Amino acid sequence: MNRHSGGHKYCPRCGRVVETRVLANGYKQVPYRGGYAKERKIICAKDSHGNGGCGYVWTTLEISQELLD
Repeated sequence: MNRHSGGHKYCPRCGRVVETRVLANGYKQVPYRGGYAKERKIICAKDSHGNGGCGYVWTTLEISQELLD
């Protein structure tokens, strides 16, 4: 069985869409406008050690549409 282990996102350092991973310790929920948003730490790499990419780490925030209305 193949397991999805990564994705592709725009890397601010590389300046292009690259293969990325979410770091295992990078998941958390943060308060946002009376609800919660999902915060994730992303690494530009083919694995969590930075191999196969530039190793740059940044944070994304996923916000529910209901919180934006």
